[in-house]
Formats: sequence, C-alpha cells, structure tokens
Amino acid sequence: MDIPDIPEIAFTRREVLEGAASWGLKYVASRLFLSQLGSALAGEEERGSVARKGPNYAIVVRDSTYRSRWGRAVDALRNKYPTAHIVKFSDNIERTGDELREQQPTHVAYVATPDELAIPEMPTSEELQRAVAERSSAGRFNRLLSNLDDDGYRDAIGGIITGFAPEDAVGLAEAQPFEIDYALFKTQDEYSNDSISEFPRAVSFSGGICLPSDGVYVKKRTKNGEGVIESRVSLAGPDLLAALKSGELDLLATIGDADPVRWRTSFNYKDYVFEADGRGNIVVRDQEERIIGGLSSPNPKVYWGVGHHQLARIKSRTESLPLSWIHSGGVKQLFGYLTDMRYGFASIGLQNHLFASDRPTFFEARHMNDLAMKYLVEKLDQYCRSRGIEVDSREGGRRYDEHIFLGFGDPALDVRIRRDPNSVPLLGKGMEVDRVGNRKGYRFSVTVNKDCTLNTGASAEKPVISPPVFLLPEKIKSLQNVRATEGLKYHIGDDFVVFDIGSNIVVENGSAKLVPTQLAAGQTWELSFTS
Repeated sequence: MDIPDIPEIAFTRREVLEGAASWGLKYVASRLFLSQLGSALAGEEERGSVARKGPNYAIVVRDSTYRSRWGRAVDALRNKYPTAHIVKFSDNIERTGDELREQQPTHVAYVATPDELAIPEMPTSEELQRAVAERSSAGRFNRLLSNLDDDGYRDAIGGIITGFAPEDAVGLAEAQPFEIDYALFKTQDEYSNDSISEFPRAVSFSGGICLPSDGVYVKKRTKNGEGVIESRVSLAGPDLLAALKSGELDLLATIGDADPVRWRTSFNYKDYVFEADGRGNIVVRDQEERIIGGLSSPNPKVYWGVGHHQLARIKSRTESLPLSWIHSGGVKQLFGYLTDMRYGFASIGLQNHLFASDRPTFFEARHMNDLAMKYLVEKLDQYCRSRGIEVDSREGGRRYDEHIFLGFGDPALDVRIRRDPNSVPLLGKGMEVDRVGNRKGYRFSVTVNKDCTLNTGASAEKPVISPPVFLLPEKIKSLQNVRATEGLKYHIGDDFVVFDIGSNIVVENGSAKLVPTQLAAGQTWELSFTS
C-alpha cells in the first residue's frame, strides 16, 4: 500500500498524536531495525544506536540552603556539570518555574536540607496521605517538573540531593557511575521471581514465612551463573546483613511497613530489624529485638522500595531511615513512596522499563514509567468521557501515584543494570535518528522476545501495566511523514514516544479498567516520522 506523506504539523505537546485509530496509517513490511531486532531476538545486549547527549542540567536550591554548608552539594554538582544552571528561591519552590520553563532542562536536582523535606506527621487515610505528601517540598518539586509546559506530562528527570549531614549531600552529588551486578530482593515473590534472572548475581527472600505441611521456612532463591537455586532458611536477616556488609551488593529492593525509623524485614514472623539510631547510622536487631551491631556498607548502591510504605518520607533529621541509608548504607540513589504504597504503579511499573533491551538508567526508567502512567490516565479519561462512564477506582491509583514517588540522588548519574548475557529481555527496543535533508528522521520499534504479558503487579486482579517508552535525544517542534505499523496506537510527545501495547480497556460494572493482553514472541511494531 502506498502511504501518502502527512502534511507538516505545527506541534505542541498538548496536541496528542495517537496512532492508527486517529490517522488510519499502515506501515507493512518495514525495513526498519532489521539488524537491531535480530540481535534483540538473539538475546544480545542492546543499548540503541542513539548517542546519549550530556544533560541540560538545572539545580534548584533555597537561598538559605545555598548559603549554608549544604551549598557545597550545589558546588559539587556544578563541578560535575559545568553548564548547570542554578535556580534559587527564597520560600516557595514554585517560584523557580519561570526560569526552568525558559531553560527547559532535561535533568533537575533539588538540593535540600532534611528540615525542608520533613513530613513530621502522616495521617492514615488514603486521600489525606496524598494531600500531605503533595503539599510537602518533595511533592511540590515533583509537581513543578510536570508544569514546565502546558501538557501535564513530566518534563524533566528530577532527583533530590540531601542527607543526614551536608557531607552526605555532597556524596550524592559527587557520585560516579556504576553498574548493578549483584541484587538482593526482600519482597513478595511475584516482584522478584522474574527480576532476579536479569542480573548476573541475585538473591531473593520471600516477604513472609511459608507455611506448608512439611515445615515453616523463608524461601530463598539464589541466582549464580546461569541457574536459579531455591532453598529454605529459617531467617532472612543473617543473609541480608552478610550481603550488605560484603561490599559487593549493588541493589537492595524491599517491601516494608510505614515506620520512618525501622525496617522490619518480615510481616508474618520475627526476623531482623534495621533501625535508624538518630545519628545517621543503622543498628541491627535480631529476631528477639536485641541489638547485634551496626551496619556499615559504604560501597555505592541503589535502594528500590518496590513495595515499601513511606520509604522516602523523612519524619525529621533524626527519625529517618532514608537519611541513614544514605549516611552509612552506601545508598547513592533511593526510590520510594512518601505515602503508604497503595497501588504500586509508580514503583512496580519500573520493571518493564529497567529490564527492556535499551537498559535505561534507574532515573530514566522511573521517568519512562511516569510518562507511561500519565498516558494511560489520559487514555482512560478520554475513553470514559466519550461514553459517560467512570474510571475503575483502582485505575485511579495512577493519578494518586503521580507526585508522591521520589527519587533521591543525582538524576543524571549513569546507574544501570548489567544484564546477565544469558537473559533475554521481554521487549527488544530500537531507536535510530538520521539526518534527512534539513530534517531528522526518527525510527522506533518494539519486538516481543518471548511470550509474556506486561503485568508486573501482584496478580491478574491487580495488574500493573506500563507500556514501552522512548526518550528522545532532543525536543521536536514539528512532525511530518508519520508512519506506523497497522493497528499500533501511540503517543508522540515533544521529547518522548509511547507505544500503546500490552493492554485493552474493558468495562465491568459500569466502570472502565485496563487488562493485560497476551503478547506473543516475534510480534513487532514500528513507528517513524521526520522533524
């Protein structure tokens, strides 16, 4: 079929360009990405063919913070990113908006003291928690990054630089790139079973105790070399502590209750407890609550609160696990909720992006997931408005999660998973950018490498779906010659593209929700345009 060129479109991000349903486009027997898809299908590591540009970096900081010892973290970031623009404010972080809108940064670091970020009290009700979190300095920072233009999507990758002491903030600012080779999961099995196969080395422990007829135990799964070995232990704590003290652990992923000072490593049996001591350190208690020592684990690592309530909440400087993990646990990046984790869209949805073939950094994966969440919110809203029906209450969790999931650390720091060479990512992604006359040509593809769904949630009844997202190397201002695989729905923003695959909308009991669809190995979708 001949595909006519689409006339040039004067483009703003508010004008959503969605796929075949809107344009009636077909693109069959494409020549795009044949070599890239071949390598992805073979399970080879794929980083994409687009060179990563240096960040357009901004640093927001309160005047009083900048003038204090905490200002050294700003200096450290400026030394790392010499062209970074410093935006200061006196009392209201939203006042930085005009300068940020003019700069249009790709990455924004918020340097803040613990007192600025503190949430002393957190209510128990769902909506009150959200309101308190969004009114906090950290929540307002997240919201600010979605207001740098008029479309409501997150416009920059943001990270918070802080610590128990100013030296900790400097440590986050000065952190150097590293790869995640060895991961530890203390989570529900459904969050770790597939994940550990992606790493060269990994270990996971069941979140609670198993109670079969042949005994009581904690399930342990160990990944070394090419295989996963399952075993039984009476407690996870000793192995957790040994891994943290080994100097080799790169990633800690946890579930936990809403205690700002203590991480109880179990929920239905007694196990070790990690506790902030009020001086920036972490003490460890055994299953009988006896102190057995302190934790010193200085090697750099990422802490991912997959299912951890209020992990990112700082109650006060002396009542804060995240500050203690940064101070004495070697954590250079931490991702977690200010509130209880009620839905998991912002935390669990990271997996679909982290483990795709393009291997984004942790902050990039978080940003991709934010964009995917926002797209699905708008898609469901539009569907329901056109039919006069309601959005399913659980689907509202994406809007709930939008501004309450934080990332601590340098948002431009290159920290990514070193994939096990024997693992095959669920999705192979390809992106190419070429010069076409005085324009640039963009070509994208997604291929399914093995039969799967994109549900990373706890169950089929509570799915967490996050479709693939591409981050563009620069903003685009106009579109021409848009072509797509027949049937593909997509969304093109000014610096990202969403492939809307892996889910359908269904209506049950008068409300609409997303359900995961089965994807088959070999399915491929492609999209191209010039700008």
